[in-house]
Amino acid sequence: MTPSRLLSLDDPLAAYCLDKAVMYFGQAVEHDLQASTAQGKRKKPLTEAQRNQKINEVMQRWLGITAPKQYRDPLASQRKW
Repeated sequence: MTPSRLLSLDDPLAAYCLDKAVMYFGQAVEHDLQASTAQGKRKKPLTEAQRNQKINEVMQRWLGITAPKQYRDPLASQRKW
């Protein structure tokens, strides 16, 4: 199902342009996601939590969501609950 069909566009040119724009947007987001989670020069691979954090940062940047930065609690490893 294409985006133009979801919106029931009747104009073939508008439908084509919308489908192409959505495709280009999706490719750009995918490229940014892959670049942010790629191994690159890192010595150790990303943990699952780090990978999810990178993905969330990319998605927030693309969607224009400004969430406050969350920092790790430095005393979390010292607490014995």
